[in-house]
Amino acid sequence: MKYDVGIGDGHVAVEVIPVQGGGYRVSVGGGPVRNVDARPVGPAEWFVAIDGTRHVLGLFVNGDHFDAQLRGHAIRGTVIDSRRAALELHGAAAQGEVRTQMPGAIVRVPVVVGQKVHKGQVLVVVEAMKMENEFKSPIDGTVKSMPSKVGTAVEANTILVVVEPS
Repeated sequence: MKYDVGIGDGHVAVEVIPVQGGGYRVSVGGGPVRNVDARPVGPAEWFVAIDGTRHVLGLFVNGDHFDAQLRGHAIRGTVIDSRRAALELHGAAAQGEVRTQMPGAIVRVPVVVGQKVHKGQVLVVVEAMKMENEFKSPIDGTVKSMPSKVGTAVEANTILVVVEPS
């Protein structure tokens, strides 16, 4: 999953890829890929191993904002999920148009054309990079169209569902 992390006045792209057996492969700002293993040990404390070197990380998350303490450094910032940002891009969320930001395959469609849906209701599930991503309705309305079906491969920026406001 790709994130845009804002710290101070700057932003950096962070890519997090889960690996089989636990842990993650993480790249920050397009730099070298690091192997990271993170395990919670309390409500706001984690043991984090970065390329085998262990650290204690204090982490408090509130919505998109976080406060972290690592090796004596306080870090405050925001994290923007690329999936949510793509839904909001160009007002698509307000119009009820739901698009995928990544290539993948549609694995589940729990709604049908003509069905009334509520904001936040799951409309389509797309598998990408061995992870299932739920795409939810950005508005209350009625499913107007659904161009793709289960089993269909989709490219980035493909319209998955259009919801007409009610």
